[in-house]
Amino acid sequence: MILKYGDSFFDLDPARFNQSQVLALKQYLADKSPIELIKAAFESCTKEFGKFIPGERVVIVTSDVTRYSGSELYLPMLVDKLNSIGIKDSDITIIIALGIHRKQTETEHKKIVGSLYGRISVIDHDCDDTDNLIPLGKTSGGVDISVNRKIVEADRVILTGAIGFHYFAGFGGGRKSIVPGVASRRTCMESHFAVLNPGTRKGKNSKAVTGNLDENPVHQAMVEGCSMINPDLLINTVITPDKNIIACFAGDWRKAH
Repeated sequence: MILKYGDSFFDLDPARFNQSQVLALKQYLADKSPIELIKAAFESCTKEFGKFIPGERVVIVTSDVTRYSGSELYLPMLVDKLNSIGIKDSDITIIIALGIHRKQTETEHKKIVGSLYGRISVIDHDCDDTDNLIPLGKTSGGVDISVNRKIVEADRVILTGAIGFHYFAGFGGGRKSIVPGVASRRTCMESHFAVLNPGTRKGKNSKAVTGNLDENPVHQAMVEGCSMINPDLLINTVITPDKNIIACFAGDWRKAH
């Protein structure tokens, strides 16, 4: 049996164990191609695109290589859509939502933005660059929210990424592009610490679990932080384990997610 581990694979012999069972995911095939799914998602949010005006500065937030989302497919399509509205390449910036992750290499940038590499400005978020972090306030749970200056100063902000299970935020995608994606280190850490029970701050909150958003304190902190920016558009994919796009959602950053 082949066991996947990160980007590697290892041989595993179940016969070595007294009791063993192989659990396999049921394969899901989309009825449309990834390009068709992305196009359909774009067509579903003409209201949001209709607010964009030529000459506006647009920032697109997208995930780093640890969160594959099919960005090399949808980002070029998104930029083409913005061009058709009258927004020039020079008015578009792509920010890689690193959170507290390391900076990306040139090869990784190429992998993330695909054919846009060398055409559109691409920058890595830096959670420790205090000169370029703007404080926005506190959440109801007391989390200090500071985010990348370019996000705050942009005329339009578009969030992109993938929706998947997250072990304490419930689900990835959506609001996570802002917090922790383009937030300060302090904001990243405080929003993650919301996983702990209030008061004693000991033990994990029972609502901060995989697949749950209801009363999830981590999710709530991220939503409140994201609402301080109130992005103009969300584009999120759903990805299979073998990195195929099987769904794409676009529109209001809360509803689409």
